Amino acid sequence: MENKIIKFLIVFIFSMIVFSCGSSQKDEGSIYFANLDILTNKIENQPEKIKALQAREQKKYESTGDRKYQIGSKYIEFLYVANDSRLKNKENIVNDIPVVYELLMLNNNEYDYITIVGDFSLAHKFEHQSPKLAMQFLDDAIKLEESGEKYFLPHLYHVKGRFLFNDQNYTQALIYFNKSLKIFSKSRDNLIYIASMHNNFALTYEKMGRIDLAIQEAKEAVRILETERNLKPEETAFLISVKGNMGFYYYKKKNFSEAEKLLLQEFEFYKKDKKSHHESITNLTELFDLYNETDQNNKMKEIADYGKSIESETAGISDKILINEMIQSYYLKMNDTEMVKKICRKLITLHNKHEEESNKKLTYISDVLNNFMIKS
Repeated sequence: MENKIIKFLIVFIFSMIVFSCGSSQKDEGSIYFANLDILTNKIENQPEKIKALQAREQKKYESTGDRKYQIGSKYIEFLYVANDSRLKNKENIVNDIPVVYELLMLNNNEYDYITIVGDFSLAHKFEHQSPKLAMQFLDDAIKLEESGEKYFLPHLYHVKGRFLFNDQNYTQALIYFNKSLKIFSKSRDNLIYIASMHNNFALTYEKMGRIDLAIQEAKEAVRILETERNLKPEETAFLISVKGNMGFYYYKKKNFSEAEKLLLQEFEFYKKDKKSHHESITNLTELFDLYNETDQNNKMKEIADYGKSIESETAGISDKILINEMIQSYYLKMNDTEMVKKICRKLITLHNKHEEESNKKLTYISDVLNNFMIKS
């Protein structure tokens, strides 16, 4: 369930920041970089225009000598790379780490805005490969935020709560989710973030075995989202995900009819969307477990067969493993020894491939870190 905590896009968050005009150089810099966020976001799928914008800022630096424009040019490159759909894929999310380091080295702590963005980005990228290093970057960003302008503080608290959740430190996770919730202003733009905090409370309470509280918080997240008539596509998807979470909580309470209703609603949404991703695979496995526990073998088979049909479209190896573990469970229940052995061999291959890719990623990260330690 960890991956069902809402994961926000850093570029999207930065583009939502609004600044009031200030007189200091750092205030002017923050407004300048925030405007670059907005400009880049508007042309995010037009690489030639982004390159032209990057070149324009570099020319400003060459003609004025103002380092703000040089940093701005590199910042545009960072925003583009971070937002590139190829690099949003979980398997490749570390590929743009060198650009982040180059941006931080160029900035050299001159503008807090850029330092916070860089540390925040690195924390996000190291979250799974090096949790301790990720927390270090995040704490540095939080320390700077708490003593300064507070550009992204509620989002930083949100991420710290998620890191603590992943580390099974649920009591502290609740504290940081609550700190985040208290800072968010109740505006339309923050609707999904406010709802996500209640979803995070629910996920955390479920891990603590407090299922009734989990259901209560999930219902609050649903209520908040459903107060808005015109939800954006990402908000609708999140609403469905929260309802799916609630279905899982009802499953834990043995309220199988309510659990099935909510999980099927999520299943149909993802099926109609025709996209295979981690949330849709998690939903499949939860439905499968429900049908397994209630001895609905025909429905188990339907879910297992659907899992087979979408495996080729599933990018993540970890999700392929989940699908095949589910299929193997079906054949185990059916006492089909030959198919169990066949899936077992396939799972061994997938696990080996997953380990190999993880090792490659760790080697890549280590090489990048060593390279920039030498440069600095």
